[in-house]
Amino acid sequence: MNRPLKDILKITVSDMKNNTPYSIQDILERLEKYPQFNKNYKLMAIQKCIINNPQRTNIGELGDLLYFKGNKYDKEITLLYKYDCNLIGIPIYRFDKKSSQKKALLSKQEAKQRQNHFLNSWEPKSLNIIESNNQIAIISSCSLSKIETSAPIKASQLYIGREFNILKRLKLNHNFDHYIISAKYGLISSEELINPYDKTFLDLTLHDIEAISSELKIREHLELIINSGKYKMIFLILGNQYMRTLQLKKPLLSDIPIITFLLDKNSETHQTLKGENIHNLKLDTAKMIKRFENYGAIDLKMGIIEQLFKHYDEQELIKNPKIIKDFLNKEKKMNSLFII
Repeated sequence: MNRPLKDILKITVSDMKNNTPYSIQDILERLEKYPQFNKNYKLMAIQKCIINNPQRTNIGELGDLLYFKGNKYDKEITLLYKYDCNLIGIPIYRFDKKSSQKKALLSKQEAKQRQNHFLNSWEPKSLNIIESNNQIAIISSCSLSKIETSAPIKASQLYIGREFNILKRLKLNHNFDHYIISAKYGLISSEELINPYDKTFLDLTLHDIEAISSELKIREHLELIINSGKYKMIFLILGNQYMRTLQLKKPLLSDIPIITFLLDKNSETHQTLKGENIHNLKLDTAKMIKRFENYGAIDLKMGIIEQLFKHYDEQELIKNPKIIKDFLNKEKKMNSLFII
C-alpha cells in the first residue's frame, strides 16, 4: 500500500538529527527513493511542514516538523532544523481554513473586477485580411510607446516601440504582411485605422487573460488568417500575456508552418501553441543577445526576423522552414545595423 507523502515526511524528519541544519536539497535527497512524487510536490510538502513559514497559512500544512532560524525564509538558501515541540520563542503559523477560504474568495472577486474593467473598454474590430501578394505574415503585440495624435491613424504608424522600428526597416526591402494584437481592438491588420489608447494586457495576470480569452475573439481572428489561403508561413512574435490570448489549451489546426520564438526566461517556454505545423523554437536569451549584439531582450525576437530576412529570401524560408532552426544554431555573430 502506497503511503501518502505526509506520512513519509514525518518518518524522514524523525530520522534527522536534532540541532543539525539541513538544506532543502538535503531533504529532497532523502526523498529520492519515492519517485512516485515529483520534485515540485515534495517542495510544496516540505514548505507546509515549516512551522515559522508564514506562507503555510495560505497553502495549508502537513504537520509541525521543521523550522528555520533568522527572519526570512528562502527555499534556495535557508537551512532547516528538526522541530521539537519543547522549543520556545518560535512563531507557529496554523492553517486557518475559514481565513484561507475568505482570502481565496476575495482574490476571485478582485480578479473578476480586473477582468470586467478590461472588457468594459474592449472595442474589438473586424479583421480585414491585407490585400497583397505577400505569402508571409508577421503577428506581433502592440506597443506601449505610441505617437501623440488625436485623429485615427494606421496601426503601423501609431506604435513606435523598438519592435515596430525594426518592422519599418524591414518593410523597405522585404515583402510580408503585418498583423497586430491590440489590447483595445483585438487582432487587427497593421493597415487598420485606430485611435490612440492607454491599455495593455500587462495590466492583467496570466490567469485573467486565460479566463477572458474566449471573449476576446483573438484566437478566431488568428484562425481566419491561417485559413485565408493567402499565407504560406506565419511568424508569431509575442510575449507571455499576448500568447495567452490565443487560448493555448486548444490545439491549433494549421496546414502552414507557424513559427514562434520562446525566451528561456519569464516562463515563456510554458506558453506554447500546440498542434501540427507549430514550430516553438526555444532561445537561450543570453547566448542570442551576445550573438545578435545590437538587440536586447525586448526586441530580440523581431531582431531574429530581421536577420533571417537579411540572409534568406522569403521563398527560401517558405520552402524549407528547417533553415530557421539551423540559422539559430549557428555561432557566428550578427550585427543588426546591416540590412539588405
